[in-house]
Amino acid sequence: MNGMRKFTTTYYKLSSNGKFLEGNGFRLAFISDLHNMEFGPDNTVLKAVIDEAAPDLVIIGGDQIVAKPGENLDPGLSFAERLAEEYQVIYGCGNHEYRLKLYPEQYGDLYEKLRERLKKAGICYLENETADLTISGCPVRIYGYAMDRTYYNRFYRGPLPVSELTDHLGKPDPARYGILLAHHPAYRSSYASYGADLTLSGHYHGGVVGLGAHRGLVTPDFRLFRKLPRAVPDGRHLPDHQCRNGRTHHSGPHLEQKRIDYYRYRENVRENRAHGDTSKASGV
Repeated sequence: MNGMRKFTTTYYKLSSNGKFLEGNGFRLAFISDLHNMEFGPDNTVLKAVIDEAAPDLVIIGGDQIVAKPGENLDPGLSFAERLAEEYQVIYGCGNHEYRLKLYPEQYGDLYEKLRERLKKAGICYLENETADLTISGCPVRIYGYAMDRTYYNRFYRGPLPVSELTDHLGKPDPARYGILLAHHPAYRSSYASYGADLTLSGHYHGGVVGLGAHRGLVTPDFRLFRKLPRAVPDGRHLPDHQCRNGRTHHSGPHLEQKRIDYYRYRENVRENRAHGDTSKASGV
């Protein structure tokens, strides 16, 4: 976004791979890498565009905030909270949220504050967890992958094993429409092999160096002219646009796979909010 106050809205119509046995499909709004940016006072312009689209679900792909010591989380989180007043909201982990958790000596309790605010708002934050919900008669499972810092290293050029996904999230349920939230788009071939029906990524948002207003030259991981297709050959991966406006490897069965019932989670939030306590909200 680089200080500019413009954004692009793109609409996609996707196949459900035959999983909508009832209903007429659903509409979701995907927002990623807002980085505390505001379009209009309190993001009223962006909110109006989302309202016009009338989504059944809003997914935040991570980096809603900026990880800096003492940084104010309010611009990004306040917008997410306002969305949650009207929509179902799922929030995936980006590298900035992950950084808050990884380095408490730098960021203090910002990670805990972020989690508490999301929980209080009834926003389902997925960090190597899955969430089940039903939209327009379609059973949906959202897989929220939180990537280890090894794979965010700007000079790492190795693969991302598919086992990284299955160990944390389990295998995709063929009976549910699966949406994988995986913030870093460089590993899209691994995401495709994982087998979710749709993968949503962010992170690149035009890169750190660009040519003109609409083409990224250098990505955040220092890849030159990284051309990301709108979808991989099987049509299941939608990375973010190249529009300038707008080391521990875990594996093995010892990893606990966490699954959240979205509606139970929301109900627990409402009940705990009525009693003045949001710390116990859980849908696991």
